[in-house]
Amino acid sequence: MQQTDFDRRFKEQILHVFKFTVKFLEQHGLRYVACGGTVLGAVRHKDFIPWDDDIDIYLPRADYERLLDLKQETRQQGFDVISLRDKGYYLPFAKVSDMHTTLWEQPEFPFVMGVYVDLFALDNFDCSDEELTAIQRMSLKKFYNYQKTLQYPLLRPLRSIMLRRFMNYQKWYSSFDGSKSVCVTQWAGKIFKREWFEDTIELPFGDTTVVVPRDYDGYLTCLYGDYMQLPPEEKRVSEHNHRYLNFDEGLTLEEIKKKDCQL
Repeated sequence: MQQTDFDRRFKEQILHVFKFTVKFLEQHGLRYVACGGTVLGAVRHKDFIPWDDDIDIYLPRADYERLLDLKQETRQQGFDVISLRDKGYYLPFAKVSDMHTTLWEQPEFPFVMGVYVDLFALDNFDCSDEELTAIQRMSLKKFYNYQKTLQYPLLRPLRSIMLRRFMNYQKWYSSFDGSKSVCVTQWAGKIFKREWFEDTIELPFGDTTVVVPRDYDGYLTCLYGDYMQLPPEEKRVSEHNHRYLNFDEGLTLEEIKKKDCQL
């Protein structure tokens, strides 16, 4: 698969955000480990998966919440920590976003950010796999009920109620502890060993490195099965939308619409 100049620049910008994020986390004693396709890219390609265009990382729940609290400090350095604390944000996980770029992904959600790295909170449990999967599905249900209030004007009066229900549920399950780890709002039914994320190594990733589970084979097999086997060509496509993308300016939604009257 041939990489275009656009793809190359986009990934360079993501790496720029990632390097800032890692440096900032290290400065504040916060832990992270790569997850999902970022681990797969590091193991199989020593870089991004060629048709992928994001970086995903897990943070232990306490470190994740601490990073959200450091939003003003990151903003002073030109990067924003975006989460459900931000009005109109529409995803159940956070991002570190480059404030000198502009990215509007979903037409139905008029929320503008910059090129980003995805942040997921990792929680630990001691319940059965069935109980844990049920918690994951209930959390997603509560979140989607909130997300609908962002899409449909008739549901707008319920927005604060639905958000509070989701956040209260999250506060409840994040108080648990145990030997199993999951990101509750990601990959329902995929249950990981806590030790995978506490025993880590660094692997090459483009012109830098990423921290991955030492037993990345167990982790990737749990997620993908035969992960070294490439998918069929028709599935080698990005799953992300870019309604508007600007590498050189940080713009508001109103400024985007003035620059591009077709949006």
